[in-house]
Amino acid sequence: SSTQEVIELMLNLRQGNTPDLVIFYDGFNDIWGAYENGFAGGHHSQEVTAARVEGRSFEFREHSPLETIFKGSNIWFLITSLREREETGFDVDRIVSYRSMGVDSDSLVKDVVDTYLGNCEIVSALAESYGFRCIFVWQPTIWTGDKPLTDFEERVHEGGSGAFRWSADTAFRELLINSYELYESSVENLTDYCSFSELFDHTSDELYTDYCGAHVNAAANEMIADELTRIILESDSTLIEYGITVR
Repeated sequence: SSTQEVIELMLNLRQGNTPDLVIFYDGFNDIWGAYENGFAGGHHSQEVTAARVEGRSFEFREHSPLETIFKGSNIWFLITSLREREETGFDVDRIVSYRSMGVDSDSLVKDVVDTYLGNCEIVSALAESYGFRCIFVWQPTIWTGDKPLTDFEERVHEGGSGAFRWSADTAFRELLINSYELYESSVENLTDYCSFSELFDHTSDELYTDYCGAHVNAAANEMIADELTRIILESDSTLIEYGITVR
């Protein structure tokens, strides 16, 4: 999440690793953490992590230490997602989220965006002090923008399944969509803040890889990298002076 990224940046600066450019690529995880925790600013699986650190009992502690680590990894998530691509349906009433905790959606959306922009202010202050540039980007998701969807992407969009069964919860999609809308309206006139929510609107190729609705394939990552390159080069006068332009 962005809060963890701020800490990572501060640690690098303290160690003398001062960058020329820092790109924050966010959105989904900040919203997912708020959906699961019921408050903004936390990372996803925060209760699982807290239980591990504090030595409390939790579901993952039923497994061996090695199995616990593996089943908490992105590799395990990818394996289970691919295995369950054809499965559909999930009892959303079993999901614990901000809604089941009684947290108001509108107030949580505001907290998510306010927390993120607050983190951005910290990074901007560090950038001014240490002399680097920072860019803040919210990533594309399957529920933002108007991408023509493939059959698999349509299933994800309409409710998800498999390993990321929470995408079937309307509370999750509502929080995500409304958070993106508020972020985009909040940064509309700000330099170096942008959203890639509409980046895939002009392609019908399958770009999303699992039911998470945010993980994308190599072709999509190339599109993201190209757009980042365009943003960096178009606004960097030093590069323009040396005749470097965007293809």
